[in-house]
Amino acid sequence: MQKAGALHTCFCIASFILCLTGKLYLFLQDSQGKSGLCQNKLASGFKAKPGLKPRDTQAPWILCTGTENFLLKLGPAIIFNVRKKNMWFWLSLIAILFWSGSDLFSKIGSKPDDKYSHWKMVIAVGLIMGIHAGIELLQGVPFKIEDLILYLPVSLLYISAMVLGYAGLRYVTLSVSTPVCNSSGAVAALLCFFFLNQRMSWLQLTAVALITAGIFALSFFEKEQDDAKRLQEGNVPEKKYTNSLIAILFPILYCLIDGLGTFGDALVLNQYIQEGTANIAYELTFLFLAVLSYLYLVVVRKQKIRLSKEKPKIVAGLCETAGQFAYIYALGDNAIVAAPLISSYCIFSVLWARLILKEKLTVKQYAAIFIAVIGIVILGAG
Repeated sequence: MQKAGALHTCFCIASFILCLTGKLYLFLQDSQGKSGLCQNKLASGFKAKPGLKPRDTQAPWILCTGTENFLLKLGPAIIFNVRKKNMWFWLSLIAILFWSGSDLFSKIGSKPDDKYSHWKMVIAVGLIMGIHAGIELLQGVPFKIEDLILYLPVSLLYISAMVLGYAGLRYVTLSVSTPVCNSSGAVAALLCFFFLNQRMSWLQLTAVALITAGIFALSFFEKEQDDAKRLQEGNVPEKKYTNSLIAILFPILYCLIDGLGTFGDALVLNQYIQEGTANIAYELTFLFLAVLSYLYLVVVRKQKIRLSKEKPKIVAGLCETAGQFAYIYALGDNAIVAAPLISSYCIFSVLWARLILKEKLTVKQYAAIFIAVIGIVILGAG
């Protein structure tokens, strides 16, 4: 129990620090040439690389506090020594890190005997996102109610995919749905290619192909492993859960809708709405969904919710919020490559499960992970 508590604390601290680090980087880009708030600290400390251009986005997000000064001294290499054109890659890695962490803690917090567990997860994520949105608004990120309405179609696509994912698990075995669901990044990349004229270099295309192949291979090997385990235990699912139309329909709909959500992000970001504003719109929409879920559980179903018993879900909410923050900026910078890259978070979820939950992996699964990691390294080097 002490180990689990320490792990939860580490993830909370890491989420907080990485969010602040990302905001600090963007703030320094905004302030360079636009504001003198941090010029004294930059002059007396570290300087950004020559040619680093300020973002044409919203006003600075954070003030020059002791926290910022600490981060300036803590990680100048992380903040300043990364070229602007590669920021989408590092933001994608941060999204992968935290979304895989969200998967892990969601799994830890999911209780087989609690049929309302997924609704409690929605409440936890919505609560954390709502708090983060409030902090953003207090720090001066520009936001109007029109922005919420403008971004609502994208928010609804993501939330609909999530609802389909939850509903599908009632009708479809996980090993059947996972390979198809994890293809949404590839769907988004294709939509960006054909409709937005976004392009990849041959090196990037090779890397994305390796990542996608790794995801498919890992999903296929997981299916084999799950099927073998069920046969060994004598637990054979009915045909309607594996080979019926409904078993195929749910994951395909999830894949298409989630891919459309990512494509919608690529379409509207930086053209109609800035990343920070879009993120607030999504978080407020999720908060509204969390309120509805809370009312459903407490008022309609007469359930009691104790935060002390839902710590893993709260940590999962922190990870989900931190991952979403990095994700939206990565998409705004280079959607066609970032989308399939971030889809590889499912691979790192498996690694977390191996390291922390002590779940065993086969040689085939390690090989699939290795292929995907090669693709990630190629993208980083390019």
